[in-house]
Amino acid sequence: MQQHGLPRARALRQWQLAALLAVVAGLGAVNHYSFLPPRDYAPEEHYIKDVRARHHSKHGLLSPARQWPQVLRQPEQPPPRSYRTGTIGRASLENHSRHIIDTMALAEPFLARLPAIHIEGWRFGHHSRYLPTDYFNFVVGRADTIADQSLRGLLRDVQLATRAPALFTKERLAALWRLNSGHYASLDLRRYQDPASDIPIVSQDACLRALAEGYDWLDDAAPG
Repeated sequence: MQQHGLPRARALRQWQLAALLAVVAGLGAVNHYSFLPPRDYAPEEHYIKDVRARHHSKHGLLSPARQWPQVLRQPEQPPPRSYRTGTIGRASLENHSRHIIDTMALAEPFLARLPAIHIEGWRFGHHSRYLPTDYFNFVVGRADTIADQSLRGLLRDVQLATRAPALFTKERLAALWRLNSGHYASLDLRRYQDPASDIPIVSQDACLRALAEGYDWLDDAAPG
């Protein structure tokens, strides 16, 4: 019985040795800036180069100048919920009651389906979208839909797909089918790509209604 166990033990040790060598080889293939400061870095056109090296000084694990994000202590009585456009990410740590509308569309499934504004001096990962008129009011609950009638169906289906309380309803499955089958491929979205487009954040009717109710939506819609 002991003789039969020797080959198995030897094979196990061989596998362990092979795994150890693979780990060592993998670590040896890691570039020097993964854990240590980069030796050479210079931004290129549109900031397309080595982003990990670019941010190492502030966020690198072993960087002596590492800046840890500070989560501010929230008051016992939280302030009224506010809304801002842009500044997603670390800025959200500053105020837990802040709802951020991400104009880069990284966290906005509806805006992500709109084309980015064509800007000559673009930067990768930073492709802004126009907010369709009254989209802000829709998010804050002051409008049932947006002013652009051609986008209302898309907005409704995105809301069903991403925020429906029940997963397996006929309505949600139908919305998922439309979103993934090219149903909205014929939408003319060129105005949302043109940097010269004049797309107001709020419609005139909504603005007049807000003024009548004493609600200053401009304060909430400002970038922050």
